[in-house]
Amino acid sequence: MPWVIAHRGASADSPENSGPAMELAQSMQVDAIETDVRLSADGVPVLCHDLNLQRLTGINACVHQRTAEFLARTPLLSQNNADAGCILTLQDLLQRFDRQPFYLEMKDEANLGDDLRRKLAEETVRMAQAAAGPPPMLLSFSDSLLQFANEVPGSKLLRGRNMTHADLHPYDFLSCAVEALTAQFVAAAHAEGQPVICFTVNEADRLQLALHCQVDGIISDRPDWLRRELQATAG
Repeated sequence: MPWVIAHRGASADSPENSGPAMELAQSMQVDAIETDVRLSADGVPVLCHDLNLQRLTGINACVHQRTAEFLARTPLLSQNNADAGCILTLQDLLQRFDRQPFYLEMKDEANLGDDLRRKLAEETVRMAQAAAGPPPMLLSFSDSLLQFANEVPGSKLLRGRNMTHADLHPYDFLSCAVEALTAQFVAAAHAEGQPVICFTVNEADRLQLALHCQVDGIISDRPDWLRRELQATAG
């Protein structure tokens, strides 16, 4: 049965990448949680998918323009007015959920120079290596970020390439958009010893495609739904 991987925590029911989303995903006994990592203005890895904070906090500023202390005091917006907490640092996440496997997606953007890319990779690896629990796995759409992570002395973290088109890449595992999956691609990756996970599966037709292609893990905003569907299919 494929791994159930919570997308930014249980993000269908709690604000993405928030403490409550992580807690809810863990209570659902997911196999792993995927989250997003960016650098604050003072070089601290924090959890945020978007470059700009507007959608998540109502503040029109970029993540890299605010310090980690500012972000840690910035409340996340919640549709049901429940307390979503503030933006988490990567260190906070790994300390609070020290028994949970994580996929850490290092985010890239066009204006992120190599110095900042290297800093993001180095700091993410440093935090991940210091984690007391299962070694986190690294993800990125950026080959340079994955390469910089691999160059950190002593790094043994597994690295995976995110993609929106099904192509083979020389990493420990591959992560592909579900709509681009083919059974031939997954079989070719498996022949190279590479597990394949896919994103983002929230509907039955996409789940059936993922299962047909025999992926090893499925990322979903609705991990509780995904678990029930997999159990029903197995039954």
